[in-house]
Amino acid sequence: MKTKQLILLFIFIIFMFNYACIPLQKGRLLSSPVITELPDKSLLYSFQSGVTCKKTPDYTKYINTGGKAQIKEIFEASGNYESKWQSIKVINPTFGMIDATFFDICFDYGQGLIDKVKYDEKREVYEKIREDMFKEEGKLKDIKSMPEIKKPMFSENIKYYRFSLGGRGINIGYEKEVLENGHMNNILVIGNYRPFELYIEEGKLYADVKIYGGKGRPPIEIKKNKLSNKPPDWDFNSNETALEIVDNNYSPIYQFIYKTPSHIVINGIFPIPDSFILACDSGTTSSSIVPTNFSLKRIFKYPSWKHPGKYE
Repeated sequence: MKTKQLILLFIFIIFMFNYACIPLQKGRLLSSPVITELPDKSLLYSFQSGVTCKKTPDYTKYINTGGKAQIKEIFEASGNYESKWQSIKVINPTFGMIDATFFDICFDYGQGLIDKVKYDEKREVYEKIREDMFKEEGKLKDIKSMPEIKKPMFSENIKYYRFSLGGRGINIGYEKEVLENGHMNNILVIGNYRPFELYIEEGKLYADVKIYGGKGRPPIEIKKNKLSNKPPDWDFNSNETALEIVDNNYSPIYQFIYKTPSHIVINGIFPIPDSFILACDSGTTSSSIVPTNFSLKRIFKYPSWKHPGKYE
């Protein structure tokens, strides 16, 4: 009898030891992320909830730094943004330190340690701090401003423009005078929804459009070459003949290309009611989801701060 009791006790101890080694939070298992190495040597952590967090290559430099801990306390503190920004300036952190701190916050969110409301609040603080740091250093006048597509260096007197949604997809043409006199939004019409608007102002051609911004995120918007709602870990690049937005894997999500001075091609993923428009070099189609195998050939090198306007 004693032998049987000892065996049962031994099994119970082993079970409790193993169970105790599994991380728990409020009685549930914490999710283990899938880790993918990106081309720039960053690591992308993907959680079952759909949350993704990007760890930069220099993250380990800041693991045990006091400044990083102070920054996290500032992110989590109550009070208005201005007081937080003043505290950040006292620490005088690097961009790497700010990014490392936000990765920790994102990781907590991915594991369910903080809710979406708190995560969104901290993410807003992170984006504003990064923006103000850029402004302070004079590296970027406005981080939300899309670099303008400069007027193509052609001497041709263009009187007629042709637009293609996808290289071999929907085609439509406009007289230059028509685009100068009004905003054309009939390149694609779905019920009352018109996702594209084309026009010319002061000799510059613009394409206002809503672009897929990632699962569960609002669409990215471009209006008069101004960019809004871009996820902070996504990137963009441009020169006189093309503009491109890529996700955190440097996979293109949107492309605006001058194939010739008078022929513009628009590629990408565009949300429409209950579906998506997918435009690529082979044509245009629709899908109820964003296919995992959708891909565009990248135009530019990344990160853009290192390769501004440089082709792949």
